[in-house]
Amino acid sequence: MYVGEGEALLRNTFRKARLAAPSIIFFDEADVVAAKRGGGSSGSSTVGERLLTTMLTEMDGLEQAKGILVLAATNRPHAIDAALMRPGRFDIILYVPPPDLEGRHEILGVHTRKMKIGNDVDLREIAEKH
Repeated sequence: MYVGEGEALLRNTFRKARLAAPSIIFFDEADVVAAKRGGGSSGSSTVGERLLTTMLTEMDGLEQAKGILVLAATNRPHAIDAALMRPGRFDIILYVPPPDLEGRHEILGVHTRKMKIGNDVDLREIAEKH
C-alpha cells in the first residue's frame, strides 16, 4: 500500500455510503483504523494517525448525510482513540461477552450441523474445555 492509499480508501468508503444512503459502514477490528494517537514515532503509527484523522473527518461530516450508520467491532476497546467515543460519533458501546457453556455448545452445534461427526465426538465435552 502506498502513502495515502489507506486514507483514500476510507474516504471512498464514506463517499459510496453517502451515495447509497441509507447504508451501513461496518469496521471489523476497528482498533486498527482507530488506534489511539501518540503511540510512538514509527512509520506505522503515523499511518494509523492519518487513518484516524480521516475517519474522524468523515464521521463529522455524517451529520449532513442522513441515513448512514457506522458500526465497529473490536476485541481491544482500550486501543480505540477517545475522540471516536464523543457524542455524534460512536454514541453507544455494546459489550458482547464471550459465550458461556450453553452458548459454546450451541455454536458448535450450528457449525457441525451439516458435518458427519464420529460417535466418539462429544460437543458438550468440547464446549466445556473452554
